[in-house]
Amino acid sequence: MANICTTQIKIFGHPKSIKKIEEFMENCNDDAQLIDEYGSEGDSTIDKIGCKWIQREDYYTEEDNQYFLQTETAWYPPNIMIENIYKMLMKFPENQDIDSDCYIEGRYWDENFSPIGVFGIDGDGKYISDETDVDVDWDDEYYWDNQVEPEFEMLDV
Repeated sequence: MANICTTQIKIFGHPKSIKKIEEFMENCNDDAQLIDEYGSEGDSTIDKIGCKWIQREDYYTEEDNQYFLQTETAWYPPNIMIENIYKMLMKFPENQDIDSDCYIEGRYWDENFSPIGVFGIDGDGKYISDETDVDVDWDDEYYWDNQVEPEFEMLDV
């Protein structure tokens, strides 16, 4: 059985493009629709979104120019899907302006914190990431604050 990878995706763009994502997510009945909307052509789900399966856990508009999506996937984040969301955002003329704040960033972690990572989309629309492993002391009641979060803060893309 695959380890579960939690991915938090922060999407920034012109309010029109964020509204399109929000409307889709609110009307999306199942995760197959998510794959159809933001997946690439391919024979398997790995080819389409970058992981074996995906499940939306949380999603909402944080501000009119920012959307939050949290997923659970098998092993790794849905990197191909994240690239495809960025490509969709860039189809909006408002996001093509040189001064546009259109980008995607986020973080992910395996249930055993091996790996944890941060990611972003570079200027060419490519997924980039930095990751490490955390050997968690499970006896530490505050292991997230004391061990995991400091490792996230050291990662950079």
